[in-house]
Amino acid sequence: MTDEAKEARDRKPTLTVVTSNEFDPDALRINQDFVKKAGVTKLITTVPMRKPTSGQMWFRTHPDDEYRLAVALIELKDERELYIVSPVIVRELPLTMFYIATLQLSISRQGNVFLWPLRHASNDGKDNTAWISARDAAVRARTRWTQIGWNPQNRAYDIEHAPANIPEPEWPDPQKYPMAKFLEIAAKDRLIKSVDHPVLQSLTGTV
Repeated sequence: MTDEAKEARDRKPTLTVVTSNEFDPDALRINQDFVKKAGVTKLITTVPMRKPTSGQMWFRTHPDDEYRLAVALIELKDERELYIVSPVIVRELPLTMFYIATLQLSISRQGNVFLWPLRHASNDGKDNTAWISARDAAVRARTRWTQIGWNPQNRAYDIEHAPANIPEPEWPDPQKYPMAKFLEIAAKDRLIKSVDHPVLQSLTGTV
């Protein structure tokens, strides 16, 4: 065999035979941290204003004060919608039309964020056990995974802490998502900053 033939033989690609099953679970399994390691950032496009699902959701509340904001809210119960009212407009409204609540940034175990409206005492100064127990749960959830369940006999929320050592929540980057950004996403067209807003016109009977 000539030297040229030997070189051609050495350059000839070798065939690798794969005998393993291409659907082998071990070959397809992806690490749950893949998204983080790949540098993919989850975009937050929805931030509901709601309370945690009773008896079904483990949640945490953000420990920093900047992620809590007292606001005036109007609730349309039939539509299950909340509207934030500008302080300038609140002065023009009857006390029975709105209530004061603290919007608390919260997160579920699945990493879904939401703003929890924690009601203050009513505008006439009255408080109740449901609101008090919800506020208590929110404080506890700053440091521990928490779940609430409605107790109809006590008319309050029962509070439970997760028995397992669940990892700490991964809050969104505060540089990209300050409280203002969460409010913008949550409220969108639900910020009442004019007496001509359709919701006010409907409630006052002007339309």
